[in-house]
Amino acid sequence: MKSKIRKLKFLKDPDSLLCKPDVETYIWHIESTGELDKLPLPLLCYYVVGCRLTDEVNNGGFAQYISNSSVATLPFLESCAKAIGNTELVAITTELLATITTHLGTDDIHVIKDADYSDELNASLSALDDRFYELDKKVDVSYLARKYYQANIPQEKLVFELVKPPENERRRYFVCDAKQYTNEEATEAFMEFLAEFKDVEFLISIERWGDAFRISASQSTYAFDLAEIFANFDNKHYSFSGAEGVHDRLRMLGFKLGGGIFKEIHIDSQCEERWIWRLTIAESGFDKNEYEISYCRFCSCNSGRQASRISVGDFSFDKVDLDSIEKVLVKCAKEHGNITRIYSQSDFEVLFDEE
Repeated sequence: MKSKIRKLKFLKDPDSLLCKPDVETYIWHIESTGELDKLPLPLLCYYVVGCRLTDEVNNGGFAQYISNSSVATLPFLESCAKAIGNTELVAITTELLATITTHLGTDDIHVIKDADYSDELNASLSALDDRFYELDKKVDVSYLARKYYQANIPQEKLVFELVKPPENERRRYFVCDAKQYTNEEATEAFMEFLAEFKDVEFLISIERWGDAFRISASQSTYAFDLAEIFANFDNKHYSFSGAEGVHDRLRMLGFKLGGGIFKEIHIDSQCEERWIWRLTIAESGFDKNEYEISYCRFCSCNSGRQASRISVGDFSFDKVDLDSIEKVLVKCAKEHGNITRIYSQSDFEVLFDEE
């Protein structure tokens, strides 16, 4: 794959920059490879001190900071503290490094992360915790890092190579040539997918705005276990790998036909704790015909209740024959029996209503 370069302006609010998915992935990459100093010093200071250090120490002390993945920022901690310029912060970070060297005899972050901490080391780290909490109470360490960044915002742009997010327990990749399927076949596959949830009755809506639209199936009494769906990614029920019995999963990606109209598939599930789990299938943006399936959790502003929603889109009106797709939706709804209604949300035209 040819390298793709992003150029982003440094924003006054560093969090607005750090929360961008491409930036998050890039920083994860250079953190894991020990190259965080590729970042301009002001952003490095905010990330190392204002984010990683304060989050970990305030959550579980310095013992947590050096035993989690955040230990990757340790080699840059003292220089960042010195740049920020708070005397006590510098003293704490300097003593932290000296304490680690004294008790563990190494500056290898991998050894530090996995080491067994003696009672003496834990006592020393606990004493540093108290000093840090006292400092944070007085001056807000994260604010100090933010203030330093905002006083020294780089004038040049952040230039970096796009990095493919790693596979993990919530993200996987697969290859599928979606061009072998038609949009009508993809619509049928979408309905077949809904039919697998035999005890769930869906309401289907065609949402239109401007020259685009989206197809969604929703209901308000059942919450999908998306972690289970994701975990069963490779079995016959939810696989996109092309194994026997899974062609309907592949055909759902046929919506991409017609000039890049396919954006992504969302499967949302809201539990009673005001949290929404979202499983997303989308083009990876890296290798040809490669898709990414991932799931994440985010807070909902709705009152706690069980609900689920499956959406495919967004589509451009000039890329598809919407009438033919609507006919397939109605035909399949009559066949499968778990669709209560299909309607066009823009004008509330009812295309199908279960008798």
